[in-house]
Amino acid sequence: MVTVAASIRWHHHPPIPSHPSRPPPRRPRSVAPIRAFGRADLDGFARRLASGEALREAWRRASDGIELITFEARRAADRVDRRFSVSRRLSAARGPRPTARASSTRSSGSGAGGGPSRSTSPGTGLGTGRS
Repeated sequence: MVTVAASIRWHHHPPIPSHPSRPPPRRPRSVAPIRAFGRADLDGFARRLASGEALREAWRRASDGIELITFEARRAADRVDRRFSVSRRLSAARGPRPTARASSTRSSGSGAGGGPSRSTSPGTGLGTGRS
C-alpha cells in the first residue's frame, strides 16, 4: 500500500483565554439622552381619552386589522384550493347533494308519482335506482 501525504498544513488557533476580556472603555455621550414622552404628549393623550377619540381610533384600527386578516386568509384559501383542489375533493367525498325538488318530493311520502320509482333488475331482486 502506498500512503499519500496530504499537503494541507494544520493551522493552530490561539488558545481561548480563561478569563473574559474587558470591553473597551465607554466614551461619555455628547448628546442629551432621548426622552420618550414629554409633558405635551401626555396632556394630548389625556385629552384624546377624555373626548373618546382614542377609543374610536383604537376600534377603527382593530377593525381594519381584522378586515386585512380575513382578506389575506381568503386569498390564502383560494391559493390552497387552486393548488390542491380542496373544494373538488371535499365535494367528491361528500357525494352528490339532493336537489330541492327531490328532497321536497321525498318528504311528501311514496305516493303515486310523488318520488322516484325504483325498478328491480330481472332475476336479481336488486333495485337499480333508475326511474
